[in-house]
Amino acid sequence: MRRLLLIALATAALATGCTTKGNYHITWTITQGGAPATCADVGATKASFLSTLAGGNVGNDDQFNCADGDGFTDDYEAGTYTVSPALLDSGGGSLSAGSTSFDVEINAAETTEGPLVVFAF
Repeated sequence: MRRLLLIALATAALATGCTTKGNYHITWTITQGGAPATCADVGATKASFLSTLAGGNVGNDDQFNCADGDGFTDDYEAGTYTVSPALLDSGGGSLSAGSTSFDVEINAAETTEGPLVVFAF
């Protein structure tokens, strides 16, 4: 009987969309010499956000078209992630060594709003 109750509860949780995963929304802008700039100005085609779970050593790399200026990451297990942003050229090379990493808290079944990332050249 107990096993049937657990199966019923698990089935109900799945049916209602319960999940242990969430994601984050990220926005970015570019400056060059302190003035607003475009992706084309700096030769960037992609914006990359490498997210690594705290205590982990394997990251997930979400890449977006640079000109979009924002994006939603894939779903990740809930937890604190260190995010390393970078702009990439058409060959996949990093253009933005000066970008600062930040932490983002992913909550189950939620979209977390990440910080505005400024890529300064």
